[in-house]
Amino acid sequence: MMPTEDCRYALYDCSWESKDSPKEDLVFIMWAPEHSTIKKKMKYASSKQYIKAKFQGLKFEWQVNDMSDAKDSSVFIDKLGGRGVVKRLEGKEV
Repeated sequence: MMPTEDCRYALYDCSWESKDSPKEDLVFIMWAPEHSTIKKKMKYASSKQYIKAKFQGLKFEWQVNDMSDAKDSSVFIDKLGGRGVVKRLEGKEV
């Protein structure tokens, strides 16, 4: 759903389970693809902190620059704490 030549912000309401308990966290995602212009990337990067400050309870941030990073769940699992911490992601074993 992300455009190949334009940047975006996204909030992801993530359900995951650690060794200890189930969790639900908001993840702030900044999509800045390689094919986007430098001007667009700089605009999004410079306003990212302001946008993040408007949302209470953000625990994780993920900057994605390539669609392969977005499709590979192991990259996201690493952001949550790694395979040693994350047991399930969105109801699926990891």
